Amino acid sequence: MEKMRQSDCTAQNGQIYYNRKTAEQAYSLLRSANK
Repeated sequence: MEKMRQSDCTAQNGQIYYNRKTAEQAYSLLRSANK
């Protein structure tokens, strides 16, 4: 993933992911849920 602004790392539940691995996992889950 590209380096993102902190505001761009906010998931649907409103939590901000500071850990890159956690952010990537959440990103994958959101993509799967939005098919």
